[in-house]
Amino acid sequence: VFHHAFEALRLEWARPEHFAAVQSQLSATGNRASYAELAEQLGLSILDVTNLLHRARKRLRELIRSAIRETVESEGEVDSEIRELFDSV
Repeated sequence: VFHHAFEALRLEWARPEHFAAVQSQLSATGNRASYAELAEQLGLSILDVTNLLHRARKRLRELIRSAIRETVESEGEVDSEIRELFDSV
């Protein structure tokens, strides 16, 4: 589920270098650069980096929910499945 959600997010991303930079921030593993380091790397302000990460996290959540919604019978089961998914990671 996570892999497919990340791949869908990557395909939606307009600037691949931005996605590569924020992917480590979104992933459960990997080295995370500071927001200041990301801002310097991307040529953005720290505020722009925080906005970029906010949008990426929000969209990733939507993609995960959408993928899980396809595997359950009712909308009410989505949150339960998400909890179980994160508990297993």
